[in-house]
Amino acid sequence: MSAEFIENIEAFLDGSLSREDLESLAQEQGIENLDEEIQWFKDSQVAIEASGLRDQLREVLPKSTKKEAKVIRFTSFRRALAVAASILVIAVAYWVLNPGNSGGGLYSKYEFVDPGLPVLMSQSKDHLLYDAMTYYSEANYAEAEQRLQQIKSQFPSSDTISYYLAASQLYQGKTADATASLLEIQQLDNSRYKQRADWLLVLNALKDKDFDAARTTITSILNNSDHEFFENARNLQQELNQE
Repeated sequence: MSAEFIENIEAFLDGSLSREDLESLAQEQGIENLDEEIQWFKDSQVAIEASGLRDQLREVLPKSTKKEAKVIRFTSFRRALAVAASILVIAVAYWVLNPGNSGGGLYSKYEFVDPGLPVLMSQSKDHLLYDAMTYYSEANYAEAEQRLQQIKSQFPSSDTISYYLAASQLYQGKTADATASLLEIQQLDNSRYKQRADWLLVLNALKDKDFDAARTTITSILNNSDHEFFENARNLQQELNQE
């Protein structure tokens, strides 16, 4: 399903395109499961809204030590959202009952967990990527890494694959492997993931408690005031200077 057809679905849901016209456009692109593609688009919007809510909550909730995530294969984003809401209730209750527990050091304080990216339906040619990102979104990083490694052998120059492979490795604590993958992205001039890769390299050093490497790594971020993680880097530098 092309980006153009996604816009057609949005137009249909907004009422500016008729069902008949949408079906005609779907036939032109060889799309047979139109209702599934419409539902995918709706669920994606729910996921985007949920991601925004999660980011807001991250600002007000303290960091806590990360626990192993239970692997659940969600049948829809709405079910995922419902489960996330129940987990949030438990997290808030834990915070209230344990106000003195603020989490695990600088890595926990500055941790950035990339939410992943939406991909097309599993029937598409991107089935392996769809499968990998499904596991990734469930925080099953070991399974995500395994599948991303398979894709990387076919597309070794893909910065998308290298980035999410690195993230999967970092979140498992495989810092050496993650460093190698992240350095591949840093060597690319126009990668859309470069700034996030810069910050994951910093987190990599913090996870290893290698504060000298963290100080060195944040230098390039601090030299760019427009960097996505500039404020994080500046605050972290102040804390590192106290170590």
